[in-house]
Amino acid sequence: MEFDKVRMITDKFGEISKLLGLEKGETTLTLSVEDNSILIGLQFEKREIKENERLEILKKINSLKKYLKIDHIIINPRSIILQGN
Repeated sequence: MEFDKVRMITDKFGEISKLLGLEKGETTLTLSVEDNSILIGLQFEKREIKENERLEILKKINSLKKYLKIDHIIINPRSIILQGN
């Protein structure tokens, strides 16, 4: 996968972390990149995602659709996972 796409996706997850008011020590970002696919997840313990925040997160993730095909988005109360290519 192209470096620019990976950077754009990780930056977007940084924006999501800020949206939720999470600081660097409060989150775990997991990233797996292969030739044509990416799997990225953000986990946190100290708070839960509310419904209005879920909608804002979806807007931010869906803005990536012009750059990659999104296969799966999972938003749980304490984690966000995206898989695409």
